[in-house]
Amino acid sequence: MSYQDELDELDEEIRQELRRHRITTHQSFSNPAEMLSFLRTLPVRKAVKTLPFSSCLRRLRTHFGVSIEDLAEALTTSLQSLEELESNDSILWAQPPYVAAAVASAFRLHVDAINDLTRNSYTIALVSGRISDSDLATKLMSSWLAEVRQSLETLGETDLIA
Repeated sequence: MSYQDELDELDEEIRQELRRHRITTHQSFSNPAEMLSFLRTLPVRKAVKTLPFSSCLRRLRTHFGVSIEDLAEALTTSLQSLEELESNDSILWAQPPYVAAAVASAFRLHVDAINDLTRNSYTIALVSGRISDSDLATKLMSSWLAEVRQSLETLGETDLIA
């Protein structure tokens, strides 16, 4: 299955989920708090397709009609941090774990899904040559994932780590 096929399949699964919950896409929100309240009503996502974290985040954000600027404001984080998380050119575990946790909280990504997306990001970074020392990258990635989990606990997101 090609990368585009994976993206299309994920998009269709999101549409089906929205139909099940009678949610329309491209909501308009009067403020960032309203947007976060809406997003946090979505069911927890434990299973994800073989996408890197960046592509999954970008796909979810655009599917729900959320601009990256609005998301940054809602999560009280920098636009640059979110742009790095959505970039296929950056190393995911070099990004602040608390930002990844805030994004996971907003889009209801379970820690298992975060682990899978991070492993997919690792594979792409390794194949693309952005990782020169795979052992070191694996250690850094594991440490980063533990910090993301800790950040989710700090946020009180027990349903995302259970």
